[in-house]
Amino acid sequence: MPGERLSRAQAGWYRAGGGIALAFADGFLHGNSAASSTLSGVASDALGVLAGLLWGTTTVLVRSSSLAHASASKTLLYQLAVSAMLLLALASLAYQAVVVAFISYLAGSGCSRAIWRRGCRCFRF
Repeated sequence: MPGERLSRAQAGWYRAGGGIALAFADGFLHGNSAASSTLSGVASDALGVLAGLLWGTTTVLVRSSSLAHASASKTLLYQLAVSAMLLLALASLAYQAVVVAFISYLAGSGCSRAIWRRGCRCFRF
């Protein structure tokens, strides 16, 4: 933030980031067959780092907006309202993709079997 100075306690975040990078590098540089990094391990590490980055981004956005002067409970209310709307949108997309598409597939395959059993007379010209 423009008006803030980095204190000694905040500088520890840079050391923590360096420790994370060192821990990741150790698995890649010195991995053996018994304890080498797997794709799922790398993916979970990457998701953990992404979660930390997004959490930090949320903090910076809150502190640089008008929410910096709002109470903590009001900020939490806004964050929960936005996340609830996003989760509702994702849930409706998942419902469309899984339930509606699957039922359409079942109905379509059932109708095509019935048409096939009747000799496909409706498709003859």
